Amino acid sequence: VGAFMTKVEHENKKVMSSINTRLNNIVLLGRELGLFIFLCSQRADTKNIAGDIRDNLSLRIALGRMSSDGYKMVFGSAGKDLKLEEFEIGKGFIYLDGSTSKPMIYKTPTMSKMFFTN
Repeated sequence: VGAFMTKVEHENKKVMSSINTRLNNIVLLGRELGLFIFLCSQRADTKNIAGDIRDNLSLRIALGRMSSDGYKMVFGSAGKDLKLEEFEIGKGFIYLDGSTSKPMIYKTPTMSKMFFTN
């Protein structure tokens, strides 16, 4: 998302606004219909993902050790006091709207190296 939005922003801000409006509509309709949209970004600030879009994403995951500002970008005000004490590959925080009241520590499942060999 970040690379795409940066490119669009440099080319035409009017087009960027139109994309944000349409993306917001997709997210809202998707929630109603039970559809999923995956938005991935290395930096989830409002320059890349508008705040109203981010706030309507029901599942948010932040992996790795981030600054407090980074967690705030992903989780909004609920992420302001988060801190990952122990760093492990695949460890971070997860927030699921309706199931968790605040972001919780999360560790992704790991796959064996055998999975990646031919």
